[in-house]
Amino acid sequence: MIRRYLFALFILVLPNIGVFAQEEDDPIEKMNNIKLEGTYYTGEATAATAQEAEELAKFMLMENLDGKNVNDLTSQLKKIEIKRGDMTMMFVYVKKEATKEVKKPAPAPAPKKTFENYTPNTEKASSVIDQLLESQTYTAVETILKHAQYDNPAIKYGKPKDMTNIDDCYLIMIDQEWNVAGIISPKTDSGRKDMKTKQLVSSKDYPKCAVICLKIK
Repeated sequence: MIRRYLFALFILVLPNIGVFAQEEDDPIEKMNNIKLEGTYYTGEATAATAQEAEELAKFMLMENLDGKNVNDLTSQLKKIEIKRGDMTMMFVYVKKEATKEVKKPAPAPAPKKTFENYTPNTEKASSVIDQLLESQTYTAVETILKHAQYDNPAIKYGKPKDMTNIDDCYLIMIDQEWNVAGIISPKTDSGRKDMKTKQLVSSKDYPKCAVICLKIK
């Protein structure tokens, strides 16, 4: 009699066990639970590759760390990877308690620049453009530009209406799928060039694309 009762009880509980197991194994459910818990710093991003998504997610996490370097938390950092069609979403998180022992890096003194001694840093400009040429998505572009502006506040980017003179700007063309369609050079006497092909182009060659202007002084 007792055996029959225990077996019946097991049958009743079994479906719930299955539900709990599914919830535990569901990465989206796990991610949402971590967010709701409130004891973690988190960052998330979606990109064409897992590596790119992870780098972007770490950058987003770093913005929540009040200036602390995410690389100092590698041993405590955890991640959840979620496939979304051809894209990959990466969710990274770390216990807030674990960040308390990490110190902020000392701010580097900003060099003083005057109109007399200031010359454009063409090496830094080339580095930014090279990174942009390797990017495939709007999210990657935004991350690169944020880093570049942090390193060099003289760098300006935004919508065409926000720029004083777009002829001096690189034009980053973003298509309707939020992918990078092309990057165009500042305007010269001969016109603008596609930074990859070096062919003469204009923004009209990229129909239905949004434009991000980038000015590197």
